[in-house]
Amino acid sequence: MNKIRTLLSPSTLIATAAVVIATSGTAIAAGEIITSSNQLANGVVQQQDQANPHLRASVDAAGKLRFGGDAAFTQRLSTGHYRVAFRPQSDLNALNLDRCAVVVSPEFDTQGSSPTAKHHRAYALKAPEATSVDVFTFEQVNGVGEIPANTEFDLVAAC
Repeated sequence: MNKIRTLLSPSTLIATAAVVIATSGTAIAAGEIITSSNQLANGVVQQQDQANPHLRASVDAAGKLRFGGDAAFTQRLSTGHYRVAFRPQSDLNALNLDRCAVVVSPEFDTQGSSPTAKHHRAYALKAPEATSVDVFTFEQVNGVGEIPANTEFDLVAAC
């Protein structure tokens, strides 16, 4: 009997209720997904909303553009610090990156006959009203932590 009372403590009941409420809200929201333009009132979607640009760039460790025609130029500024600037005539349409979500992913590096992956991290930083992104890449070193490192990366900006 004590075991049941322990399992039915107030905190357990509150946590269970929170999970039920949270998942029921998700189920209700899933039923409201827009599947047709008939579900939208006139004037809700503007012409500027339909552009939805996606900018891409793949950069090597030296800072050279491997592929991704959206980039005007790429440059390695220092160890692990890169700049990727986008063309005004790309999908950005002479706008800035303020309304864009930027994701950067470092390439994995393997060595020797048994692949031992180096652990890399990459971070993107963009200034307000900018048309370029600064990327910082790091390597995880045991006992030291993260140190700046030159590594290849892929970048996508979804606007």
